Amino acid sequence: MTSSFRSIAVLGAGAVGGFFGAMLARAGHPVTLIARQAHAQAIERDGLRLQMAGRIEAIRVPARTDIAAVAGADLVLFCVKSTNTELAAREMAPHLADDALVLSLQNGVENAATIARHVRQAVVPAVVYVATAMPEPGLVAHHGRGDLVIGPIDAKAAQDAALAQRLQALVDLFATAQVPVRISADVMAELWSKLMVNCAYNAISGIAQAAYGKLAALAEVRELQETVVREVVALAEAEGVNLPLAPALARDAVVVSLQNGVENADVIARHVAATVVPAVVYVATAMPAPGIVRHHGRGDLVVGPRTRAAARDPALAGRLEAIASFFATAGVAVKVSADVVAELWSKLMVNCAYNAISALAQSSYGEMVALAPIRELQRTVVGEVVAVAAASGVELPLAAAVEAMERIAPAMPAQLSSTAQDVARGKPSEIDHLNGFVVRRGREVGIATPANQALHALVKLVESRQANA
Repeated sequence: MTSSFRSIAVLGAGAVGGFFGAMLARAGHPVTLIARQAHAQAIERDGLRLQMAGRIEAIRVPARTDIAAVAGADLVLFCVKSTNTELAAREMAPHLADDALVLSLQNGVENAATIARHVRQAVVPAVVYVATAMPEPGLVAHHGRGDLVIGPIDAKAAQDAALAQRLQALVDLFATAQVPVRISADVMAELWSKLMVNCAYNAISGIAQAAYGKLAALAEVRELQETVVREVVALAEAEGVNLPLAPALARDAVVVSLQNGVENADVIARHVAATVVPAVVYVATAMPAPGIVRHHGRGDLVVGPRTRAAARDPALAGRLEAIASFFATAGVAVKVSADVVAELWSKLMVNCAYNAISALAQSSYGEMVALAPIRELQRTVVGEVVAVAAASGVELPLAAAVEAMERIAPAMPAQLSSTAQDVARGKPSEIDHLNGFVVRRGREVGIATPANQALHALVKLVESRQANA
């Protein structure tokens, strides 16, 4: 493998360093990992096991425990925890080759400067975007992304033509390992931006041992996060780094609602400043046990603007196409619809016709439609949903709605509805947002919905018995 770098050492080859070292090694580059004893021993014995894209690959790569193993490397990936930067840099300095380049793959904004105080070789800061873990010695699990942003450490370095060439050499090196690297003219601002995100999430998640989604669900936590962001932005400005507050507060984010029902996107939009995009989800899945997701059919989305005003926004149109392109890279088909709200009502109609009946009988779609009385009940349910939709300003032609509903069972005859799966596990279902929503909206617009009312009430009865059991 031809490269500007003859030898690469990874100092602190844990989850992050191990991932990037593994990617370079599997691309054929000479890499030495420097890690803690248990990790290094496991790698020497079994290779570095990289869990990625549903498979585990063992990559044969030398692993050492002595920091002196950086000797002879002309590229050092410096990946130790920030608390160990000072000590590791001091111990590494006497072993570095004269022409070595040190790339800091660490959280925080001061690590590159700390390293540079102890070495005379060039130091390059990097912003790391990767989700990895090290569940056991010798195993690195990749969960998402895997790209870098690099740039000169200060204004003086930015004027160094030789460093500019070396930065491009890093881009070329990592490209051979399928790791995207972008050169930034202001990498320190990007480091501050990532620090801001880490400060807003890491401590709160650590204290509560809670996932990011649970953090964002609480208004009090969101308010605390905004306060943290404002503090970081103010401190960055005092340090000469401009972080515009509005983007820092993620008001340019996009939230895609992958939920059943027609009102979720509006509910989300009342609580967040970000753009909210409703999506119609067509997929048959189940979770038979923790950690297992079983796919039974389809797996595609329909997205579109939430309101008429949003439909006139050219910037949103571009973001919707970006969403479609993004999912396409994962083999997930996404259609952009000019009237996604009508498509949500159409999906609601299907859910109302199948979910509650499947739940009450614990029957598959194929078993349901084998009985004429059930098919008749489904058509009645569909008629009620169509009437409520029309009164709400959404036209669903009745014949087409019935036909769309009747196509579902032949396409997924073995499928149990998500409501049936929730009831079987004793979990609260979404029935209030399916048949229950139709009943509520029907009352608001003066449309009787007795079939939907009966199905909603019976599922609530089953849930009540389970809750009191």
